[in-house]
Amino acid sequence: MTIPVAPFGRTGHESSRVLFGGASLASVSQDVADRTLEVLLEHGVNH
Repeated sequence: MTIPVAPFGRTGHESSRVLFGGASLASVSQDVADRTLEVLLEHGVNH
């Protein structure tokens, strides 16, 4: 499943309709943080 995207103003960037707050990664290991970001990108989350 890919997350829907929408234009981000007039920038030409297509931003995912789902956002991820990175502050939640402060309390996990680097390996867990890296894997979390990989999964988000695999599913189309880019904002």
